[in-house]
Amino acid sequence: PCTHLIIYLLFLETSSIANKVMGVLSSKVITFYDWPPEEGSKNFDSQIVNVMVNGQKFQSVECILSGNALQFRVMVDKYFKVLFDDIISISIITTKVNSGICGDAAELYLLVFPLANRKRVSLSLNVTFHDANVAEHWRKVIKKFIEAPLAPHFPIATLRMRRKILVIVNPFSGQKKALKMWKDETEPIFIAAQLDYEVVLTERVGHATEIARNVCLNDYDGIAIVSGDGLVLEVIEGFLMRADRIRALKMPIAHIPGGTSNGLAAAVCFQCKFVIL
Repeated sequence: PCTHLIIYLLFLETSSIANKVMGVLSSKVITFYDWPPEEGSKNFDSQIVNVMVNGQKFQSVECILSGNALQFRVMVDKYFKVLFDDIISISIITTKVNSGICGDAAELYLLVFPLANRKRVSLSLNVTFHDANVAEHWRKVIKKFIEAPLAPHFPIATLRMRRKILVIVNPFSGQKKALKMWKDETEPIFIAAQLDYEVVLTERVGHATEIARNVCLNDYDGIAIVSGDGLVLEVIEGFLMRADRIRALKMPIAHIPGGTSNGLAAAVCFQCKFVIL
């Protein structure tokens, strides 16, 4: 099972972007399906003015909450879906929308990283509602679906207002590109996901073992390791040296593969049936 041990790539849970393409329309970032959807809808809202996907505007008919996704009906016979697992942040970016609408309109902003052609792509979704109260209601609903559960190494009664990640980077791993990978590719995603984090650069062999052996488990929701396979093993070794090793081994580890061959990453992705890029 790979429920919380190691999560690869974008620190997101694995998901598929679509099951079966039924529609004939498509774009680079979204796929349109024939209406109505096969699965039954649990909730819907018709108070949407429009939806913008990476700047492309669609006149929305309704927003539907169904299973593991949001479905936006943007034409009489077409809709597109956004998986909750692919959403990393949501916020209300305006309280007034100058769109000629009576009353107080509001706009939700969602940052999404769906799979497209076996790669994660960035997708900005702006949803304009007729009513600010309706927009806030949907923000709370979506937030509940995308909120990460309490990390398993915390006591059940622990209250965490924000997630904090300890990031361990080996600047010498592989082709010595791990630090650049963190700064250019991974850190912006952490920021967008509103994660607090602390970065430590390893300086010698065994440094990560020392960090894992002495880290305060109450301070962090997980450890992100930007390196090759060796640093992951060092962290696990450090956990095994602790008196509270049983609890420490429950702490989530996110491996951002920055080594040469990254065999461990490939093996875990294969076991989880995740797309290997």
